[in-house]
Formats: sequence, structure tokens, C-alpha cells
Amino acid sequence: MTEPNANAPTVFVATPMYGGMATGPYVWSLAQTPVALMKNGIGVLYAYTMNDSLVAHARNGLVHQFLGSSATHLMFIDADIGFSPMDIVSMVRADKDIVCGMYPKKEINWQRVSEAAKQGVPPEELHKYVASFALDPLDRSAPVHPDQLLEVAGAGAGFMLVKRGVFEKLSEQVPAYTEDERTISEFYATGIDPESGRLLAEDYHFCRLARSHGFRVYAAPWARLSHTGTYMFGGAIN
Repeated sequence: MTEPNANAPTVFVATPMYGGMATGPYVWSLAQTPVALMKNGIGVLYAYTMNDSLVAHARNGLVHQFLGSSATHLMFIDADIGFSPMDIVSMVRADKDIVCGMYPKKEINWQRVSEAAKQGVPPEELHKYVASFALDPLDRSAPVHPDQLLEVAGAGAGFMLVKRGVFEKLSEQVPAYTEDERTISEFYATGIDPESGRLLAEDYHFCRLARSHGFRVYAAPWARLSHTGTYMFGGAIN
């Protein structure tokens, strides 16, 4: 735990750990985070939850802890995400209400891999083409510039930076529930998008909630993130 002077930003790193487990890339990245942030004048606090099978519940509990701290920004980093601490620094310096990193989904985009192979991409380079990303851009036809923020309608919360003021304002608009003598605001919940009829996961629900109250959500295309998961290998020898 490190905190610089009172006028400097402090990031509250919050991690829901399903099953109480964290992946190697996450642990490796987290170990480098305090020094990187301190060198750039940013304090850091940590919190995590374990064995909560309902991720929305875990996120709301972590936000409750954040609001009870002195931190200026909440940084959700899920336990299966590998990251560079310098991407946290750049996201804080972007000075936006909500900034998300774009991380790959836990799936292989075989169509994209096939097209890359047909275009002559060598086998050792095909791994760069496997990813699909958790992202809902406002304008799907707009070009993505690697060094510029991209405004989005929604993005995953696995690497999401939120300013304190966002939660403070939204706390007046969302329902709350009682748990262990604590009153916890429900910022993250599943819901149905009234326009599209789609079921919204808790992170997209939060983005929609924030945007409906005047906040803007951005993605940081420069953040290079990994997303670790299991994979079932199959096949036959003949």
C-alpha cells in the first residue's frame, strides 16, 4: 500500500477472485505495479474478494470498500488479466470519467485466423490474430487509432478505471441493499437493454447507467492486455 501527498491521485486496485485464485500473468503484473505508480506520483491501495460466484455482487462490494477509502480512482483488474502498470498511469493521466482497457475474449476467432493464413501470415505469427475484444464502440465505422482514446457505449470491467465522482453521483440514482449491517449501492447488475432487447452483463449495465447520467466511457486502445483461460484440446491421430 502506497500513498503520495494528499493532492496526488491514488488508485484503488480492486480484484474479484473467483475461487480465490489468480493467474500468473496477473500476479506478475501486480507485483510491478506499486513501484511503477509511485515513480509517477500515483498512490495505490489494494482490495480483493474471494469465492464470490456472483461477479456483480463482488464488484459492488469492492466499490463500497473504495468509497470508504481516500482513493481518487477505482481500478478494476480481474484476476485473469495480465497488464502493464504503465497503462494504469496513462489511463489516470487521460483524466476521463471512465477508461477501459481492451482485452481479448476467452475465445479463438478462427475466422480471423483463417483469413490471416490465406493472406500469407506465417504460422509463427498467427497467434496475433486469434483475438476478439469485449467492446461496444459508439461508431463501428470509426477508425481506431492506437494512441487515442475511443469513446464507447460499453466495455468489459476486467480492466476499468473509474473516478470517485462517478460513483458518488450515481449512488443517488441506484438501489441499495443491506448486507452484514452495511448498505451497499448496486452499481453493477445485469439487465435488459430497452433499445436492443439484449441481456447486459454487469459491466455493460454499468456503462449504460453511467452514460445515462452524463458520464462518458472510453477505451484505451494502447493498453496491451492478456486474458488467461482454459482450453479443451481435441483431435485425432489419424
